[in-house]
Amino acid sequence: MSHLSRVECHVADLDALEQAANNREADLVRDVPTFVAFTKNNKCAHVIRLRNKPKGAYEVGVIKREDGTFDLSCDQDYGSGYDLARQFGRNLDGLVTEYTACVDENLLRKRGYRVRREINESAHIRLVATI
Repeated sequence: MSHLSRVECHVADLDALEQAANNREADLVRDVPTFVAFTKNNKCAHVIRLRNKPKGAYEVGVIKREDGTFDLSCDQDYGSGYDLARQFGRNLDGLVTEYTACVDENLLRKRGYRVRREINESAHIRLVATI
């Protein structure tokens, strides 16, 4: 039985995804053709690995779409997949939210704004931009 979940999030900016992974204590490792999960031979373009985990710990696969953007896939329902759920949120919601914030933050800075992050008690990210 497959435990893999695929999150269709259309990641277009790998640098922002790398920044989001870093903000969540993980690393984007580029050009890795398979990711670790309960099932074997899970094809991908890149992986996101949690820091300080042993070799063989489950990873998030960054899957290339036909349009050139990327989706995310992982196993959060078995073994070290529980660590992925704790770090990135169920269905990778926390990682996707972090990615979106990084994209927006980078765009605002590129347009000349100063950006400050505020995170409330529910872990929601608010970006405050000033000139």
